[in-house]
Amino acid sequence: MKIGLSTLALLLLTWFPLWWSTTPSIGIRGIYKQDSVYMRDVMESTPIVFNWTMYAIIHKRSPRGAPLVSEVIIQEIGGKHIATLQLPGLSLISAFVDGGRVTIFASDSEKSDLVVSLSSADLRNWSKPETVLRAAPDQQILNTSVTRGPAGFVMAYEVQEKGVVGFTPRFATSPDMRNWTPVGEPFDRTRYAACPTLRHIDGWYYMLYLTILDEDNAKKRFVTVAARSRDLKVWQHATKPAFEPTGGEGINNSDVDMVQALGVTTFLYADGDQQDRVALKRAVYIGSEGDFFRQFEYADKRL
Repeated sequence: MKIGLSTLALLLLTWFPLWWSTTPSIGIRGIYKQDSVYMRDVMESTPIVFNWTMYAIIHKRSPRGAPLVSEVIIQEIGGKHIATLQLPGLSLISAFVDGGRVTIFASDSEKSDLVVSLSSADLRNWSKPETVLRAAPDQQILNTSVTRGPAGFVMAYEVQEKGVVGFTPRFATSPDMRNWTPVGEPFDRTRYAACPTLRHIDGWYYMLYLTILDEDNAKKRFVTVAARSRDLKVWQHATKPAFEPTGGEGINNSDVDMVQALGVTTFLYADGDQQDRVALKRAVYIGSEGDFFRQFEYADKRL
């Protein structure tokens, strides 16, 4: 498909606010972070490209201690509001684009015992939520991430369960994104590894996950690390974090998700203190998602 000038201009306009609203600073690993906050009091968000336009799918939760409210905000990145979805009882959303439809995945916010999905062909009219994955006994499911694999679709879903340090991803496969079958073992039984974002690129599964550095002292930080695997079983880990707090970002860089278009990878991520202060921010990497993951040195041992 050829990109017309108007379409190209629209795509570029979704990126330009990153550069002219504030002066971006180059961070580690070639990532340019925007200094200003994109949206306050939100964390789980997914940038997508749909119909040649870049959007943010954002889960807005009620503040700690307030009555539970769960809604999903859909907007052009740096642009207009498209829709707001009320999803009572659901939280921790992710989104995935397949052909002409966008699918949102969300977890049950009370028992955390299932994952539902809903989809749309226009971002305004959505199907009813449908349960697609249920937790095993003595298991809770939280964050999710879906990618296309070599033989269908693959989901990383964050769990808390007996015998596993909370939190860590497990994996499931599906031929149609409606019927999911858990496969394999947990990503890591012994250490915190939350907020997965999964991709399949050139025969590798690449995943971003959140972990804690210097947990026992005043330098404690929540950082996002890359990992790779051929089979979802044996993993190698990047020797340096992909995202870590800089400047006034507190102790946290979590819930990182990404999308690539026209040779640029755009990220949404959360900073803050992992307690009461949180804000959604943007960053870009000049290169594809594959370029981003391939830049790291990987080793068998975790950070």
